[in-house]
Amino acid sequence: MAISIVTVLLIAFGVWLVNAYLGKSDKSPNIQLTRQQIQTYVEGDSLLLHTLEDYKNMWQSQQKHYVQRKGKGFFGGQVEVDSSEWKKVWQPVFEKIELAIKKRNLIKVQDFAELKKQNYSRDQQSFKNALGKIDSTKYVELIRKLGDVSNLTLSDIVAKVDEFLKSNNPEKQSIAENSKIGNEPNPSDINVNVPNKLRESNIKPNESKSESNSNDIIAEIIEYLKGDELEKSKLEEYKRLEGINKKLKNSIQLGLEFWALDGSGEDKAAKTYYRFKDKVKSDGILNDSKLKIFVEKICEPGAVVSYREIDKKKGLK
Repeated sequence: MAISIVTVLLIAFGVWLVNAYLGKSDKSPNIQLTRQQIQTYVEGDSLLLHTLEDYKNMWQSQQKHYVQRKGKGFFGGQVEVDSSEWKKVWQPVFEKIELAIKKRNLIKVQDFAELKKQNYSRDQQSFKNALGKIDSTKYVELIRKLGDVSNLTLSDIVAKVDEFLKSNNPEKQSIAENSKIGNEPNPSDINVNVPNKLRESNIKPNESKSESNSNDIIAEIIEYLKGDELEKSKLEEYKRLEGINKKLKNSIQLGLEFWALDGSGEDKAAKTYYRFKDKVKSDGILNDSKLKIFVEKICEPGAVVSYREIDKKKGLK
């Protein structure tokens, strides 16, 4: 009988040792990606989207290492959870990755107005300074010049921006000199085609101010796409506008597709919120838009799904 009691105690002690060992092992996890590695990258010059996405996935997989769980008492008992490391280390790093991804998506769609509002590290100051030199009237022209910047580092983009700014200086000088001697600048150099409905000023198409007016429309379109109206007629009007890049036109098209959703079709051809949600999520211009918020909300479990136009309008408000 005494031997049996000793055996039971030894087994219980062994279980307690295992629990204690497992609890300690949580405190010293074998982490593959460190906080310093991530911080160095998100504050660095590259900010490539595929790397940021990889870092995000790896960091998420390591989340469990920052929540400590251990048994309480000699015979186990209630599990004790300590999430202080999660709040202190894991969460702030994850938020930095998310902000870096947002920044890269803004770079991808070349939303210079929004990029100027972002915070930048010491190693990214040259990029911030380059943004500060870009006049809003030159956004459209610069977008054409840069082309696809998805795989360019911040330094690469800065070099292209500087090249663009230098190439524009002689042109400005030439126009100024022509004005002094009484010659009018060539209208084809400054004219941008803008539909009549979008001209709210009295500026004529061939006047130099029309370029400023038309370029400001880009910022107007982006603001409109993020808002709660999205009138079909207005979107169609924007879509016909010449001088905007393909990415912005795609965003306008998504606004039109939203009104065409009716719940019909199957698989890839399905006109449903669930299929549409992935398109909106991958569109950088529609980040923080009323449209994205509404679509994500209506795709939540238990949400009442309606494709009536009146309900769509209410959902955007």
